[in-house]
Amino acid sequence: MMSLSGAFIIFWLGMTAAGRGVLAVPSLSCVSYVRRGDYNLGGIFSVHEDSHTLDGDQCSEELYTFVMYVVESMVFAIDEINNRTDILPDVELGFEIRDDCLSDDLALWTAMALIKGHDNPLYEHICPENTTEGTLLDDGVIGIVGPGRSSMSLTAASVADLFQVPMISYAATSDELSDKVKFPFFLRSVAPDRFQVDAIADILVHFEWVYITILYSTDEYGINGARLLQQKAEEYGICVWLSVSIRASPSEREIADVVQRLKRNVKSKVTVIFAIYQVANAVLTEGRRSGLPNNMTWIASDAWGHRLAEFNNQDIALGGLFIDLESNSVPELEQHFKTLTPENNRNNPWFDTYWEHLRSKTNCSHQHRARTETSQVSRVQEEEVECVVSFHKPGFSSKAVASVFDAVYALAYALDSLLKESCPGGDLQCRPHFTGMDFLEHLYNVNFQEHGGHFLFEDKGDPPGKYEIKNLQLIDGEYRMVPVGRWDAMNATARLTMDKDQIYWAGGNVRIPESICKETCRAGYIPFHLSEACCWGCHRCPQDAIVANGTQCEKCPKGMWPDRNYTSCEPYPEIPLSTNEPVILVVLLLSGLGILLTVVTVAGMCAHWNHPRIKANSRELSYVNIVGLILAFLTIFPLITRPSKASCSVAQTIISVCLTLTFAPTLLKVSRIYRIFRAGKRSTQRPSFISPKEQIVMVSVMVGLQLIISCLSAVLPETFSGGIDKYTYNPFFEDGVGVSEDVGHPTVSFSFYCKFGLGFLISAVYNLIIIIGCCYYALRARHVPDNYNESKFIAVSVYSTLVLCLAVVPMYETSDDVHMKIATLSLALIINAYVTIVCLYMPKFYIICFIEKKFPDASSLRPGSTRTLNNSSSLKDRGSLRSAKTQPPINTFVELFSERGEEL
Repeated sequence: MMSLSGAFIIFWLGMTAAGRGVLAVPSLSCVSYVRRGDYNLGGIFSVHEDSHTLDGDQCSEELYTFVMYVVESMVFAIDEINNRTDILPDVELGFEIRDDCLSDDLALWTAMALIKGHDNPLYEHICPENTTEGTLLDDGVIGIVGPGRSSMSLTAASVADLFQVPMISYAATSDELSDKVKFPFFLRSVAPDRFQVDAIADILVHFEWVYITILYSTDEYGINGARLLQQKAEEYGICVWLSVSIRASPSEREIADVVQRLKRNVKSKVTVIFAIYQVANAVLTEGRRSGLPNNMTWIASDAWGHRLAEFNNQDIALGGLFIDLESNSVPELEQHFKTLTPENNRNNPWFDTYWEHLRSKTNCSHQHRARTETSQVSRVQEEEVECVVSFHKPGFSSKAVASVFDAVYALAYALDSLLKESCPGGDLQCRPHFTGMDFLEHLYNVNFQEHGGHFLFEDKGDPPGKYEIKNLQLIDGEYRMVPVGRWDAMNATARLTMDKDQIYWAGGNVRIPESICKETCRAGYIPFHLSEACCWGCHRCPQDAIVANGTQCEKCPKGMWPDRNYTSCEPYPEIPLSTNEPVILVVLLLSGLGILLTVVTVAGMCAHWNHPRIKANSRELSYVNIVGLILAFLTIFPLITRPSKASCSVAQTIISVCLTLTFAPTLLKVSRIYRIFRAGKRSTQRPSFISPKEQIVMVSVMVGLQLIISCLSAVLPETFSGGIDKYTYNPFFEDGVGVSEDVGHPTVSFSFYCKFGLGFLISAVYNLIIIIGCCYYALRARHVPDNYNESKFIAVSVYSTLVLCLAVVPMYETSDDVHMKIATLSLALIINAYVTIVCLYMPKFYIICFIEKKFPDASSLRPGSTRTLNNSSSLKDRGSLRSAKTQPPINTFVELFSERGEEL
């Protein structure tokens, strides 16, 4: 009993026929290619193109030339099986092949006509009256090969499922057809799109293309393929920048808009087109016309790559990768097909049209000759046949042709298995009755090796996917599809194999093109999301951080700095103190000259040991002062050695003691001048503590106290004594804010230097008190008569010291170079020593060596001589007096006390 759905389909067909009359089904679709047998197989092929009219889908006069290969491959496979004894012995297979005119509606009608046969009550009403009944099957078919499109298979499969007739499509790849709940009797000899999508996704991952465009047609093939591909892209982390659906019959404006969107984006260099050939070639044609850059890498699904030449789109598709079903050619079929002519293939109702099409396409100008009953043809006819046959290129039997072979052989092997199981004892005449479900069970179990290679069905009635990846190249002026890879779903370890060296890349690139919306981040940068979807920019890490895992900044521990690649932290490199630095060389030069000048001073004092001016200057205090000057000149040497606890302690002690040795004697000298003059105004009694021995005792106490402080600083803990510190050199640039974009790796380094502690501060305060005392007495002694004013030179020395201290402290603290720190500190002490020598000693040697030699009588004018200034009666006139006034001044304590009549 017929089901409700079956009744509905018949009712729909009847109503359609009643509403449209004889035009409901075009006459060309009523034509069939039939040969009867014991069991008959049906074939649904798109022999003609579709022509949409107001009266419904009509068959166009245009013929799909390639489909004729498919039609004859089914006939050839059935003939080959009938001639074999190992499969279906004593069983003759027949066939009925119909044309669906590339129409979904006509595919439905064609399936119904094949299944119900001529007994279909609607057949006579729908098809024209001139159809010959004897050419039709009376009882239908046991299995169907076809249709060739997914959309047509969806409608035809519903009829096959209704009447439980297995249908094996040779080219329908939509994954929707794998739904065994909706289509339990549908199988196919071609791999479904999910395998093709896996192959495309593996290619994208293999070449690291993570920013792509997808274009697809709005049919079952394109929609399902694009949906699966987007799911895979999300799973593999591939970003789909643009996904555009295009109608099967797009307008020029629609295609132009798609191409303009492709031109606007320069980051996506890979476009996957999962569409029927009309849509794909429409995009390529518009891209070629509008100047789309030829550096786009196209990845083509299996539906359109073989139709490029028809639209002259090879140039813009050059370098593309084309997915093609892996199939073997059938040389026997190719040889057989080249022997077919209208004379020997009269049973094929479409062959004459096909032959005429080839004659016009190949410019075979010989006129078709009338058929004769003789077996011989004229020479002209032979030349014509050779001309037409030359159109068939070697290898034309691959692709769909091999799939048709597999479909026919699958039905034959299943029928053979069913008959052997149903006929006990191997009765060759047995013709059992079986249902479509029985036949389907045997179909699922077929496993054979024939022209198309090894074939079997998986659990969903689909064969495992095997694809060949081809690259469109221009070789010797001819466009060729060159195999460059293979994808096999059965290979669990490496489904995809690619030969990169054989690939010609789009635009003539020698390197694999990049398709990524992501900047290539340099060392020290991490990627971050831009406002544009799937796009990344680069953000610089802080200059003291490394890049961890390529995605985040990680700060280096204290005392460490990133390496040049910003991948690991390493200790700061030490910059050793160098005597080759210009500033250090200057300080060393001044120090050496100062030591030499000090030696000259000591030599001068020794040479004039008993000179009154030397004696009056307190030789003992002068020698103490000179020891301090020598230490000041030597300060640079412990500072420029590599800092250690010992060297820093020595440097700290030398600095503290040299200042004490320099200014303690100076304090005693200037205070003695002041006290002597103050005492002279009050009485003639000599002031206390002005003798050399007393002065030496006092200076020894002052220096000894400083030594005690310095020694304690050296042995006490580091917080008190100081020690070694590390100065870090940070990179600074012109922008003042850190690392700029155009500079290289910033280097952070350090140098050790002596850090003075609390003990040194106490020593400095002690020396400051002494210096302030010098300033105080130098200021109080400013009114001493010029002839006796040695204090003014002391004042210059002390004031300069204070100025140097005020300058050195901030420079020492703010200097960004250890060499400058050392040079500043040493230079302050050296300059102070120079000032002391120049102010206190050089004037005396100048008077002794130059003035007194120039004026030999100057000594007789000193107080205490035979002729004193108070008893100047021998000066006879004012001229003599003026001469006396030009003599050198008296500025020694010896002369001062001699004038008072006292001994020093």
